[in-house]
Amino acid sequence: MKYYTSMQDIINEVDLILARSEGEYDIEAIAYEVARTRDTGQRIADRFYITEDEDEFWDAAMRHALD
Repeated sequence: MKYYTSMQDIINEVDLILARSEGEYDIEAIAYEVARTRDTGQRIADRFYITEDEDEFWDAAMRHALD
């Protein structure tokens, strides 16, 4: 599992995953839906991650498909 330091990192990762589908999905909405947080005992470092469940990711993507 890859951890990120900010929501912008998550948004960028979702954008990379869906790069071939430019304009077909609401990237930010998907990022906020699949982002998870963990308590690291630190303020920022490695707080966010994307769920490992690929089905959950693609379900979120389909819910945020743009018409």
